[in-house]
Amino acid sequence: MLIFIQILFFTYILAINAYGFILVKILSEKQDDSSNRIVGKFIVTALLGGAIGLYVAMFIYKFKLDNLALMVLLPVIAVVNIFFALQLYLNNFVIFSDRYL
Repeated sequence: MLIFIQILFFTYILAINAYGFILVKILSEKQDDSSNRIVGKFIVTALLGGAIGLYVAMFIYKFKLDNLALMVLLPVIAVVNIFFALQLYLNNFVIFSDRYL
């Protein structure tokens, strides 16, 4: 059962990063000027685990590189995402356990 959970977890991480990458690609081609909605979509996607995909795609497509909030916030969220993913993986996806109580 643990292997199945690990496969689902890594598939989810790959899928959300691919979604973030495609989101940047679509929005860069669209050139819509609703800045608040774009930043909101980026933050939600980053919090769900797609911060690395968003950050890489922003540099590839040169999209919203002048937005200081995204340029600072996305790497911070990426580090937090990596930390939580690593902790989940190392603890066998057990969030709460009786051994600490």
